[in-house]
Amino acid sequence: MARRLIGEAAILDAARQAFASKGYDGTSIRDIAEAAGVSLSALYYYYPSKYEALYALVLDAFDHYFAESGEALESAGDDARNQLDALVRHLVMYRVKNAAQSKLLLQEADKLHGEGATLVRKKQIESNDRFHAVINLGVEQGHFETPYPDDCVRAIISMCNAISMWYRPGGSLKVKDLQDRYSHFAFEVAQCSAPPIPVGRPRRARGTASTSASDDAASVVAERPAPRS
Repeated sequence: MARRLIGEAAILDAARQAFASKGYDGTSIRDIAEAAGVSLSALYYYYPSKYEALYALVLDAFDHYFAESGEALESAGDDARNQLDALVRHLVMYRVKNAAQSKLLLQEADKLHGEGATLVRKKQIESNDRFHAVINLGVEQGHFETPYPDDCVRAIISMCNAISMWYRPGGSLKVKDLQDRYSHFAFEVAQCSAPPIPVGRPRRARGTASTSASDDAASVVAERPAPRS
């Protein structure tokens, strides 16, 4: 990602937070300028409209995701089980640590049109293809028994993406526990009988529940925001 001047970085950070909280349509260019602590003329110098700011933010978000997920995948080795574990854990961490950025990609990226929309679609396909390649590799290696690899990928990505919509930091559910759970879910969806053993945890027979299953379920519910009226 290209390095930006302090003023430009402040503008993008303000735009990111505003788009995530108010939505793209509910955010004005003046809202962004006020939040960034810059004049309208200074904002216009970098971004003539909020559309250009959204476009820059979406590109940054994809660049950030691809750089980190690529590193996670590279460090996982050649076993598809380790690769899936690495991708899921990274995606969970990304959604937790970059909630505003995630909401931007998941809810506001469709506001882009023309060249912007084409680029977003290309990036989305590239992102999904990483998971497709891992699931297909696992099938070839005999680790994953799912008869529906495409649906398997959609399910795994969808459940991980949803984390940014309900997870709130500071609660009883820690990121490491969340990563463990979603890695477990992913292996269940892929129908893997022998997933990697999380560090510090004994292997459990497939289909057996942990002794703290009820406590875990309760903590997940507690983290969910109250339903909107």
